[in-house]
Amino acid sequence: VERKKVGLRKARRAVQFSKR
Repeated sequence: VERKKVGLRKARRAVQFSKR
């Protein structure tokens, strides 16, 4: 389940970039 957490952390950064 840690792999999913890491993917969410990286996806969160990409979401902020997409929001801009």
